[in-house]
Amino acid sequence: MRSRTGGFVSVLAMAPLLGIVTGCATVEETLAPVPTPPNLVGKWKGEWGGNMVHPIEVVVEDQQGQKVSGTMVFVVHGSFTYHRMRGSVGAKQDGSIWVLLDVGGRDFSLKVVSDKRLEGTGRSTGHYGPVSLSRQ
Repeated sequence: MRSRTGGFVSVLAMAPLLGIVTGCATVEETLAPVPTPPNLVGKWKGEWGGNMVHPIEVVVEDQQGQKVSGTMVFVVHGSFTYHRMRGSVGAKQDGSIWVLLDVGGRDFSLKVVSDKRLEGTGRSTGHYGPVSLSRQ
């Protein structure tokens, strides 16, 4: 694609637009603030499915209002890999509460189904699929 100045528009510059066009949630997605965000601190375990199923564990170590941080552990080919994560909690236009996480270049968009359940999708360069987590 060419810009008006004759140069090529970077595909990376178009990445946020691709998320909007395809309907995929990205960490850049805007969530409305919620007056009292749910407390997500603790350990969550589950799976990241799709073309390969990976057991995952999320440990929310800190939550300051709508900002969360902690660690995510994947089991890939029998080996544990640990990654720092950060994210935010907020509401979509329909009022549902979501958690958007950035985990070392991987994006997770998780709906708060209950105080014990998160469900959504995870995306990395080589993997995309459903995520289901239960509070431990």
